Amino acid sequence: MSKTNPEDEYCETIMMQHEDGSQEEYLILLKKEIAGKHYLALAPFDDEIDGDEYYLFGYLDHGNEQIEIIILEEDEEFLRVAAIFDQELNDELDDELSGEDD
Repeated sequence: MSKTNPEDEYCETIMMQHEDGSQEEYLILLKKEIAGKHYLALAPFDDEIDGDEYYLFGYLDHGNEQIEIIILEEDEEFLRVAAIFDQELNDELDDELSGEDD
């Protein structure tokens, strides 16, 4: 699912259903393939987005805009992927901030 954020910039979102049956919309901050596996970083869509605070998941793409979210249960995998995502998200934030000075 995609929509426009409050600042009228295009962004990609996903609706997730929690175990209690409630649903919440998340902003997809970053999707990346690492060592043949797919990962994504999500932040609740309604919250102020802080580049240091996001949820990290694996996913399987079933096509037709259907993906299966996979919880990263192995600490080693989570830490390895989190380090890569942290670096890339921080680099994007630095690029955005340096562009504001122009």
